[in-house]
Formats: sequence, structure tokens, C-alpha cells
Amino acid sequence: IYKVTEPAAQRAGFVGSVNPAALAYRYADGPRDVEAMYVAPNADTYLITKRRLRDPSGQRRPALVYRLPASAWPSDTLVVATLVDSLPIIPGSAPMRQITDAALSPDGRHLAVRTYAQVYIFATDSVTGRVNHAIPPSVCNIVAFDRWPGEGVAWFGRSGRLLLTSEGRESPLISIQCPLPSGTE
Repeated sequence: IYKVTEPAAQRAGFVGSVNPAALAYRYADGPRDVEAMYVAPNADTYLITKRRLRDPSGQRRPALVYRLPASAWPSDTLVVATLVDSLPIIPGSAPMRQITDAALSPDGRHLAVRTYAQVYIFATDSVTGRVNHAIPPSVCNIVAFDRWPGEGVAWFGRSGRLLLTSEGRESPLISIQCPLPSGTE
């Protein structure tokens, strides 16, 4: 993972350079396919598995959540991402249910987790970014709003709206409003 300081806004067409910090890591329980990542207000980094997983008995497993602690930066050694949670999203349990992105709201109170067909909004602890499992997530179906293979999600400022995007230079940004989990508005 590379971390850079956000560059100051410049004039249109400005091209500059940044000096990244790098963090090499591995998963505690073996390789994982991960596209979704978010950073909590306390600077811990969370990684969410994308594809179908099976437990030792062959049953489908929910998406797994791994944590890289803020204290891992900077490190010249290989850091271990530890399994800290799972989400009530079972990749592969429905068409297009693979996790492609995640974004924490600016106030740290909600996490948007994107699949190809839905966005799940979870209530979170506003310091640690951890999902509050006592509050069920809300689900927003997005197939009609997006072009295949839509993959990105981001919060649009502090408005509670989300931006969706796909891959490629010509991909449009689509603004949507998804309901927040009950009792967290």
C-alpha cells in the first residue's frame, strides 16, 4: 500500500510529483483477493475480501475484514494484516455480489461497501471505523444506475450522497442517495 500526502490544489493542468510511503504486508491466514480498502479516523487501514470464500466444511463465508494498524507506518519489515471482523455480505451468494470498493463517510459514522449490484451502508464507530453489528445495514440496489462493471464508491462531501464510477478514463460519475441505517441519520 502506498500513502501520499494530498497535494495542494493548483491551477488547471498542473502536473507535479509526490513522494509515497510504502507498506508491504501479508494476510495472517494466507493470500486474499481484496479491492476494497478504507482508512479509519484513527488511521487504521481496513481491507475487505472481494470474492467467494468457503470454510473448511465447504460453506460460503461472509466477506472478511482485515486490519493494518496505524502504528504499522512506517515499517521496513513485512507487516501482518489481521482478521478482525466479517460483514453480512456473502460474496457469490447472488449475481454480481463481489465487493469492489469501500468508503468511510467524512464524519466516520457510516461505511459504504460496494458490490457490482448493491451498496451496503453500515453504521460505524466514528473513531475506529469498525462496523457496529447491532445496527443492520441499509442496502441500495444500483444496477439501474451504473454501467457494467461499476466498481468505485465515494462519499460526496458531507451531503450523505454517494458517487459511483466504473473503470476507464471515460467513465461517468453517478450521484445517488442511499438510505442510512435506521436510527443513524
